[in-house]
Amino acid sequence: SKTKNGKYMYRFVLEDTSAKIDTLVFPNYYNNFTPYVDKDGVIVVEGSIKKEGDSVTLFAEKVVNFFSEKDIKKKDRYNSLHLYVKGENGFIERLKELKREMILHKGGNPFIIHLLLDGKEIKIVVSSKYFVNDSKRFRTKIEEIFGKGTLKVMDFREG
Repeated sequence: SKTKNGKYMYRFVLEDTSAKIDTLVFPNYYNNFTPYVDKDGVIVVEGSIKKEGDSVTLFAEKVVNFFSEKDIKKKDRYNSLHLYVKGENGFIERLKELKREMILHKGGNPFIIHLLLDGKEIKIVVSSKYFVNDSKRFRTKIEEIFGKGTLKVMDFREG
């Protein structure tokens, strides 16, 4: 599509196994997405979300990662790490420790925090600048901070 000023922009729907979201890429970010337009695979994007009534739109700004069909077939290469925690006493201090470890173990694996607060789960997908290197050392350190069984490793297409 084009803007009112005649500049090109992208309009598409991103979807995974749980949801679909209308996505817009404005002209100033257009070139970030052009290399991926006609490719099959899984794309991970970063941007901002706007909600108006029942309508939700993602304003995508950059491609964080792209996985071709060939990449997807490579087992265990693209894991995401999921931390399941309760928002209880000492939680803020443990989050500060987590941030330090994430900085020390910077890498390409998405990190998702599942926070149980007042009986509700809040899912927090951290910014790509805090993606981590999925290593035994990192996993061990996180379980020292939050306890055994709080960290789960999943294929990036899950949860």
